Amino acid sequence: MIQIKTTVVFAFVAILIFLIINNKLTNVFNDFRDNIFHYMNENHLLIIGITSSQEHLLERQSLRETWLSLVSKPMIKYYFLIGKHICTIPPDDRISVLNCKEKTYNLPKDVTNNTLFSSPGVDLEEEALYRSNGFTFAANNDIIVHYLGIRREVLLDKIPVRVSLYDSFTQEKITSATFILDDPYLKGFMWKKIPLVVLPHDIELEVKAENSTTFNSHCMLKQSWNSDSGIIHYLKLVSKSDSILFNVNSCSASAFKFTIKNTRKILDHIATRSKRLSDWKNYTDNLFGSLQQEVNLNNDVLLLDMVDFYQNLPLKVLLFFKWAVETQKFQYLLKTDDDTFVNILQVQKELELNKPLHWWSCFRKGWPVQRAGKWKETLFDK
Repeated sequence: MIQIKTTVVFAFVAILIFLIINNKLTNVFNDFRDNIFHYMNENHLLIIGITSSQEHLLERQSLRETWLSLVSKPMIKYYFLIGKHICTIPPDDRISVLNCKEKTYNLPKDVTNNTLFSSPGVDLEEEALYRSNGFTFAANNDIIVHYLGIRREVLLDKIPVRVSLYDSFTQEKITSATFILDDPYLKGFMWKKIPLVVLPHDIELEVKAENSTTFNSHCMLKQSWNSDSGIIHYLKLVSKSDSILFNVNSCSASAFKFTIKNTRKILDHIATRSKRLSDWKNYTDNLFGSLQQEVNLNNDVLLLDMVDFYQNLPLKVLLFFKWAVETQKFQYLLKTDDDTFVNILQVQKELELNKPLHWWSCFRKGWPVQRAGKWKETLFDK
């Protein structure tokens, strides 16, 4: 009996020595600890959601090889958040690379660089639901502004009203024109020629009537906005104190006339659309294949039921929160991006202090809501 016990002890010691020599004892202990934690405590300390674009394969791998390699599993879990659907519109055919909306053109057959467009257009025989001083817009192509205009109904006898064109992001005035009523019996728009202003595409701009007090009672019929030409797209209707999302059932006190800077460029773009669609489909097919390989290899990608583009980021985060609440047990959620490096050891240390944390982030006190640009808030009215 003693000899058997001695043999067992020597065998156990020999196994320990073998594991130590081969540096495997630590791994065995860690696996044992993780398995115990998994079965005894399913409530994860932290679940990390990392927003990532579909094509950011290298960015995701960089994170796996750096700070994510320090994550203490299964106390902490992480997932890259990716939309499972790819936008089928080539980037060059979108209204903006930030969204998945196609820009379409409906130009006159005889269009040239001298063809004059008016925005908005003529009155229609329907009452406007929304009345505004002006509107914000962006051009899909470079344009040249020739005229600013105002409704005659807005003007009172000998009281000047100014129409101004602004950069929406900086609120810097680009140009303006002042109007005084010329004939009280005429209706429609008055126009004033201005020094030519070249507006590059994708810049958000605002045209509005200022120091006008009467337009609400005179701007009654909705207008044709000519947005089907595809040259510009409208963003918001602007009143004296706030703005709302653009609606075609509206009228504006102010307007402008413009020409296209390079008509040939647009016509060539229209003619090569089929080629871009074919190239984009080939690219997205290859991208989807690479993405599936990554998902199968790493098991750390959460494919969300959404089309993946920049302006869908709020939906992506919302779907992650919904998935986590409905399927996981956790104490904390962390949302970050694939271009961010996190000191995960320090984060874990802070969370393990057992002090109550409801929200841990950075706050900007007194910052105004951004109304233009990449990070604008479109639903905040005031």
